[in-house]
Amino acid sequence: LQHSDPLSDVTQLVIGWALISPWYIPMLALHDTRFDLGWPEALPHQPPRLEPRALAVDVLIGGQADGDGVTHHWVHAAIDTRWRFGLCGSLDRLNEGDDHLLLGQSDVSWRFAQGSGVVFSTGAGVRWLADRGNTDVGIDLFYGVEVWPIAPLVLRAQLAGGQVGHAGVAEAWGHAGVAWRYGEIFAGGRWLKIGSVEFAGPVVGIGAHW
Repeated sequence: LQHSDPLSDVTQLVIGWALISPWYIPMLALHDTRFDLGWPEALPHQPPRLEPRALAVDVLIGGQADGDGVTHHWVHAAIDTRWRFGLCGSLDRLNEGDDHLLLGQSDVSWRFAQGSGVVFSTGAGVRWLADRGNTDVGIDLFYGVEVWPIAPLVLRAQLAGGQVGHAGVAEAWGHAGVAWRYGEIFAGGRWLKIGSVEFAGPVVGIGAHW
C-alpha cells in the first residue's frame, strides 16, 4: 500500500487555493457566485447601463514618456454585454527617434465578479507585434479590476502576460480618473516588458463610455 505524504497534500492544497483565489475571493466578497446575467448596479457617476440594454462600449486613450526618449501612445477599446462576455483590444505605438513598433492585442473577456461600483474581469486572446516590416503573433492573458468608490473617482488596474514570437510580454498598469457618466480624464502609471526591453512611466489620458 502507498501512503500519501501529508506535507505534500497540504502543499498541493495551498498551491491550488493560491491559483484560484484571485478569481474565487472576488466572487465571494461580492456575493456573485451564481453568475447572474445583467449589468452591475451603477453608481450616479458611472455610465448608465440598465436592463434590457445588451451592449456597452468603453474607450481609453493614453500616452506616456519613459525619460529615455521613448514615447508610448495607446488606445484600448472594449465591447461588453449583459451576458458578461465581451471583446476587448488595444493598440500601442512606441517611438524612439525615427524607429517605432506597434503592439496589439485582441481578447475575449469575462466579467467573473461584479457588484455595485466594482467589476473584476479576465480574458485570453491573441497578441501581435509589428517592427520594421516583421510581424510576430502570440498569446495574451489578462486580469483586471475597475472600482468606482465615490463620485467622481474611478480606479482601474490590470495585469497581462503572454508572448509574441519567441519574446515574452508582461504588462501592468493602474490609474485613477475623474469621471462623470460618459467621459473621464485619468492619470497613473504603466509598465511594459517585451523580451529584455522595458518601458515604464507615468500615464495621462481620456476615456469615453457608452
